[in-house]
Amino acid sequence: MNPRRKVVLIEDDKNFSEVLTNILEYSGYQVKTAHGGVEGFELIHAFNPEVVLCDLHMPGLNGMDVLNQLRNSEQKVTPFIFISGDSDYRNIRKGMNQGADDFLTKPILMQDLLESIESRIQRRKEFDSAAELDEQTDFDFQQETEYEEKESWSAEEHGILEISSRINRYLVDVESNNQSEIRANILSTAGKAVIQTLNHSGRLGDLQMDLDPGILAANEELLARAISEMLKNCLEYSESGTPIVIKGISEARYYKLLICDEGKRLSDLELKNIRNYKPFGKGSKYKPGLGIALASKIMRTFNGSLNFDKNEPFGLKAILLCPKTKNNT
Repeated sequence: MNPRRKVVLIEDDKNFSEVLTNILEYSGYQVKTAHGGVEGFELIHAFNPEVVLCDLHMPGLNGMDVLNQLRNSEQKVTPFIFISGDSDYRNIRKGMNQGADDFLTKPILMQDLLESIESRIQRRKEFDSAAELDEQTDFDFQQETEYEEKESWSAEEHGILEISSRINRYLVDVESNNQSEIRANILSTAGKAVIQTLNHSGRLGDLQMDLDPGILAANEELLARAISEMLKNCLEYSESGTPIVIKGISEARYYKLLICDEGKRLSDLELKNIRNYKPFGKGSKYKPGLGIALASKIMRTFNGSLNFDKNEPFGLKAILLCPKTKNNT
């Protein structure tokens, strides 16, 4: 484990804080502690940790307040783990809905805590790597298509290039219209993507869809295209008769859309290649790098994100995160 990994601990119980700090430092972490919410939030800003551990109930600025301020700051994607003696399910649910990454109740098993910290740091590292790759490639589709052999442009590739140009035109329009509001009803948008993608595939019967309602701060046409690209991956890399699952979860400020198939069992290397827009199967004319790069570009257009994980035990899980409108109506 990297001994330079940084943790901020916000805990008003000084005795517990001292014990936990000693354990974390012994485990190789660099720890800064605060005994109140105001001090803790300032420490997060100054120390720029890779993960924050925070008590829920504190005088003054409590844990929920710290979380809300963090999620509205420049460090809003910093992993945040609640540690609390409060096991009330309603508070746990509220914390997770407001953007916490985990909620551990006291007495805490140290193995659970260390595993939670490592899991969140690794997830953030993978997210940053994907974001850095996006920055470096700047959505250069011509380079993305230079795989093992050069082939002529397909109609699909021309369509993707056209969508890329449309995204750029859209961004110019939004800027010139001075932040004109964009709205997409996830129920109708996902429905449009399903019809466009699955209607002629013979696999509508494989679809399982469970969506929380929500109004997203996104252009409906482009968001539908991002969903469609993920569904194409499901069609390409899973067999007819196996489920294609779309699950929508409405959180405090973001809407999380999971698109999963039950295709092949993926290795860690294959998952890495998918995240890096590389092909993950030889012999296929379909180039997943284009579709994934397109969907990632679209999600970033709306200050959202696209990530991937294994859909255990088989297949791929695409995770689309998109901000909701302020009043979500």
